[in-house]
Amino acid sequence: MHLVLIYWAQRTVDLVATTQQLPHRFLDSEGRPLAAVSLTDRERDVLSWAARGKTASETADIINVAESAVVVHLKHAMVKLGAATKTEACVRAVYLGLINI
Repeated sequence: MHLVLIYWAQRTVDLVATTQQLPHRFLDSEGRPLAAVSLTDRERDVLSWAARGKTASETADIINVAESAVVVHLKHAMVKLGAATKTEACVRAVYLGLINI
């Protein structure tokens, strides 16, 4: 299911980029390309587990941190990636090569 969502998210971005003739597929809120995004190791870990379908609670158990820490890392990653949802953040991180699933 995640692969289908990733495909459709990328397809949507491609269509919008074509209609708006954007030179970059992913831009931050200020219009800069996201290629320069730098995530911490924990942010990458949390996004990687989220991309695999793990909840914040499950991720916290896996990486041995508090669930609230997982939520904070995920929110920071979403802000850095300019994403509104966890799924969008995962798609952008995969597209940019920041995480592997």
